[in-house]
Amino acid sequence: MPAATRRAGIAWRQVPVGTEGLRGRTAVVTGAGSGIGRAIALRLAREGAVVALCGRRKDRIEAVAREIAALGGTARAYVMDVRHEAGVDQALAAVARDFGPLRLMVNNAGVSGVETARNGGRKVWDEVVAVNICGGAVMHWRIFLFMDDVAT
Repeated sequence: MPAATRRAGIAWRQVPVGTEGLRGRTAVVTGAGSGIGRAIALRLAREGAVVALCGRRKDRIEAVAREIAALGGTARAYVMDVRHEAGVDQALAAVARDFGPLRLMVNNAGVSGVETARNGGRKVWDEVVAVNICGGAVMHWRIFLFMDDVAT
């Protein structure tokens, strides 16, 4: 296993892809119901990670969970909106309860809305900022409450 490095007082370890390094580790993927999030979740599952699929659309994240199960992987869907801290905490607590300490986060949730914001005005732009910037920050901040020692 590669040696840990310290950044901002937290020990980090780079895990090579394609090794046993991800086997059994719990990975949280936001925006896992489609696009890049879905692709990352599928890859993590193929690498042996237990994948917590987080997103606002239950039907989509459940469909990805079924895809992962069909590949022989382990995944579960958690409905969550990164804009709401209490809901984030509830979902992360459920993941930790179901799979143990969290080890990896893919902070992928996002909405695109540049063209829509151009036509829809401030309300649409506020949603883009709330999800893409503030939501990412909330996830980054809250995930550490549910992680174990990331150096091991």
